[in-house]
Amino acid sequence: MSNDGILIFGIFFATLGWAYTARRSRILSRKQHTINVIIQANFNQEYIDARSKVAPMIRSGICEPSVLDGTNEELLACLRRVLNHSEFVAAGVRNGDLDEMLLKDSERALYVQLFSSCNEYIWGARDRRERQALYEHLQWLYDRWTETSPPLLRTAWEYVMAKPWYGRRRS
Repeated sequence: MSNDGILIFGIFFATLGWAYTARRSRILSRKQHTINVIIQANFNQEYIDARSKVAPMIRSGICEPSVLDGTNEELLACLRRVLNHSEFVAAGVRNGDLDEMLLKDSERALYVQLFSSCNEYIWGARDRRERQALYEHLQWLYDRWTETSPPLLRTAWEYVMAKPWYGRRRS
């Protein structure tokens, strides 16, 4: 092997090592950020109170009529706080800023039940505000976590890019 071949071979493996190290660092940073978001939510007293007030509604899977018609202002405010936090987290997952598997393993049931129980409220809010993008990231996460299995090409793309396939945005 010539000196040029050895040089190219060395440069290739050095670049490969650098790329692996950068990718691994990005993944570990994303996991740490996800843990921080989960812990901060679990120590935020306002969020804990709001979540405990809407928990019976989420567990039952049915949005209370007093929330749908807006007569229960306190419960509606609590629901909005929980939905807004969930939308923030879902946007972080969709944009690749938060680790999806860590969040899915720890809080999947909350996000899936929250969206399914509040689906009627969310669509009503979208229609009232004439803004179909309201809670779109939460819906994206719900759809993603309730589908059977993603196509192989999408799975490969997500592995290479180290973040979820973004999908179509609502207007």
